[in-house]
Amino acid sequence: MRLQRSGLVDRTAYAEVPPRVEYSLTGLGASLLSAIDPLAAWSAEHRTEIRRHQDAFTSSGR
Repeated sequence: MRLQRSGLVDRTAYAEVPPRVEYSLTGLGASLLSAIDPLAAWSAEHRTEIRRHQDAFTSSGR
């Protein structure tokens, strides 16, 4: 609902049985992809190192 309220996502509900709802990016939402794609690529590239740090943190009992 927040993404829709902010104009990033459109929601279309269909009066069907079973109920069906479709979501799509608005132009504004699609413009975020240029910022999100590099973040997603960075995360994928560093996921092993991130997981190692997470596991070490959890194991330390902090």
